[in-house]
This record gives sequence, C-alpha cells and structure tokens, in this order.
Amino acid sequence: MQTILNESQTSYRYVVISLSSPGWISFQSMLAITLYGLNFDPDWVVAMDGDNDIIASCSAGYGAGRDGYSYVFDRYSRSYLYRQPYPPFYRGVTENALVRVSATYRILTRQRYVPSPVEYSAKWDEVERALAFYQLSYDRLFRVLATSKVKMLMSSQPYKNVYRADFEAGQDKLDEISKRYQDADCRTVPHLERSRYFHPRLKQVSQDLVARWTDRVDVRYLSMSELIPQELEVRNAMFWTGSNVHLLDHGQDLVAHLYARTILDADRPLLKPQH
Repeated sequence: MQTILNESQTSYRYVVISLSSPGWISFQSMLAITLYGLNFDPDWVVAMDGDNDIIASCSAGYGAGRDGYSYVFDRYSRSYLYRQPYPPFYRGVTENALVRVSATYRILTRQRYVPSPVEYSAKWDEVERALAFYQLSYDRLFRVLATSKVKMLMSSQPYKNVYRADFEAGQDKLDEISKRYQDADCRTVPHLERSRYFHPRLKQVSQDLVARWTDRVDVRYLSMSELIPQELEVRNAMFWTGSNVHLLDHGQDLVAHLYARTILDADRPLLKPQH
C-alpha cells in the first residue's frame, strides 16, 4: 500500500505503519489504535475487522467480546493455576497423568491434577451480540478520533465465498437464516450459512456507524467482499488453499490497491497532478 500511494502522486511521501496482529477482534484493534496508533500522529487510520469477531464468539463458542487468546488464558488460569497451591512453571501431559493416578507423587510434589478446561457454548443470538460488541468497539474508537483531524478508513475482511449477491439478497433472506438457526448451537451452523448472514449484517452495522459519526469524524467504509473480483477462479488465486479469509500475495495486492485508491481519492484536493 505504501508503494502504491507514493508511486501514484508526487506531492507527499506516505508512510504506512502496521499495528495489526493475527486473531484480533475489533476491540483489540480499537485498543491498538487508541493506545499506540495515535502516538504516530497519523493522517489516516485504516482498519479491517469482522470475521474474527464472529469466529471467536460463535464458531468457537467463546461468546461475544472474547478472542481466541482469552480462551488460552482461561485454560491456564482456571484449569492450571487456580487448582493447585504451588503451580510449577511447566507440566507435560505425562506428568499430569502421573499426578492424577499417584497419591505418593502428589504428596511429594504438592501438585494437583489439572482437569480439562471449561467448555464454552454459544447460541445463535451470539451473532447479534458479536455485532453489538463490534459496534461498541468502533463507537469508542470514534469517540477518541473525534478529538483529532485523522481520517478513518474502516473495512470488513473479505470472505472468499460471500459474494455481492449475498449482500443484495435483502432482509427477508437474513431473517430466513436467523429463524432457521435461532435455537442452534453456533458451532453446528455451517460456516457458509453463518457468513452469508454475518457479513451483510456487518455491512449494515458499519454503515450505521459511518452515518452516526460522519459529522464528527472523516470516515468511510469499504465492504471488501463486494469490492474484490466476483469470479471464483480469481478469488481462488487470492486466498490460501482451504481458507476463506487468509489472503495470498495477490489478494493482499488487490486489497492494498483498494485502500490506496480510497485514500488518494480523498486526498486528491491536496495532491499536485503527476506529470
């Protein structure tokens, strides 16, 4: 993106700094931008969120507002640290089995058996709760950005098997999917069905956020699944084999061009024409 921005004009030198991390949900993006990003005094903040919010809350069954890392923390804190008075720094599976079956070993080491961690489950209503938490995270971010002159470009993560037609299907289709799975455990809902509901709803929530904050923050939104090429063979070349969300270099390049074009169009009045 930095190369595209600088090769497309001669007025300014753009510097792109990435604060992203694998597995983050929107709340963590908000924290990274407000705690660290604004220290760079940026002209633009670019964010891509969405799919991790629904994966963690629904597909993994953790619940809205919980990311994948929080589950790991729970496994260690609830199942490992809290259950023994002197937890060692390391214990393997074999030693844990020995602690379970040997009273002598428990007495000598003062260790306790570590049972399996707590299991989470989430109903279909976690989808809407995840969207509400996404909205809350961006409301907090915009509240901070409103005190500065930074421009905001928010976007939803492109999903390989969600197409423009899924966004154009209308509210009746969304209601149909929601009714079909309203009593189901989220982990049993097919990923494609979940995504055909979640991503259009994510667009609705994002557009509502833009409309509500546009008079206080210079913000625009890109629905990436609609903007990337719609042909399946092109999309297959954009994503890792077997993944609907992880982009290969070609996919990263297309997304970078979309971001750069949006930024340059917004900055155009400030830029000198390129000769």
